[in-house]
Amino acid sequence: MKKRGLALAISIMLFGQTIYANTDMQQVALKSGTEKAQVLQESGNQILLNGQLLEIPEGVLKVKGHLLYPLRWLVMQMGAIVSWDQKTRTVTIENPTYQEAHLYLSYLNGLTSENQDTTYKLPDRVKTLVIPSYPLKSNDTFMLHQKPIGITIDDDGFNIPFAAYDYAFKNNRLYVTPEWFNTIFLAELTKISEGLEIVYPTLEQIEKELENMQKVLAPLTPEETLALWIRGQQVRSGALQYSSLSPELKQQVLASKRGWVTGGSSPSAGKVTILDKKQQSEDTLVYTLAVEEMLQGQVFETVKEQITIKKYTLEGNNYWLISEARGDLSYLSLLPDADLK
Repeated sequence: MKKRGLALAISIMLFGQTIYANTDMQQVALKSGTEKAQVLQESGNQILLNGQLLEIPEGVLKVKGHLLYPLRWLVMQMGAIVSWDQKTRTVTIENPTYQEAHLYLSYLNGLTSENQDTTYKLPDRVKTLVIPSYPLKSNDTFMLHQKPIGITIDDDGFNIPFAAYDYAFKNNRLYVTPEWFNTIFLAELTKISEGLEIVYPTLEQIEKELENMQKVLAPLTPEETLALWIRGQQVRSGALQYSSLSPELKQQVLASKRGWVTGGSSPSAGKVTILDKKQQSEDTLVYTLAVEEMLQGQVFETVKEQITIKKYTLEGNNYWLISEARGDLSYLSLLPDADLK
């Protein structure tokens, strides 16, 4: 996991509710909505950003009843770098928390999603994991323009492109609706009177949440390893699959920068059947799986996978992890296809 710091005025608990604002004179605790509203009403073009009261130099635009905020200035306050390509009309935002944020979202998706009765169940001990609410909101944007601009979010080569219709230009500055800051940073947005409070997690906070999840999910038996792998395929959670892999395969996944959502909405992985189990040695098991690929509610095709699981001793603890996977994997897996013998 990358270790990078963001320059912030304050550190808060992930998605916490109590914040503190810095003023020129003193640090003032703002715990109630009334206090926050009063500060924002008196401040004009200011926002509360992770508890810090900031003046927006370019101000805020009001377009058709919607408030738009200066993209470059605000994302720079949140630790990102912004560039603009006039030819392609695309903004690129270099956000150093984006890979970790999407891995975190993939874990939440894998732990909470269900695929009807066919979804493979996770180990009972995973139920002790306290799962926070899903922080990425639906960005149902409104149309200010027929022709979109591109917004590409990049983190060291891992990038995802978006199209934005809810934007405006003023004095060569790009303004967008605040929902984009949830998309880019997993920010919680609270509209207070005519102002806005933005609370977003730092890289350190996301890494702490990931570490907690990964410790609980680290498979202690071959059955737990299979459960992570199969469920990850069924609910398209690359994070669950990642937790089932050996250290060597984890490094391959990180180097590929393929992202943490596997497959697509259709075809999807349906029922998975264990066809065979062979014990190669005391510390090695080989499973053969049949995976039903579903298309429009019907079985489109059944593909086979061969999964080799070995016992690893890591930091003094024994874990069972996938050392090799063969079969038709590329669509439903973080791993590339390998010849199935």
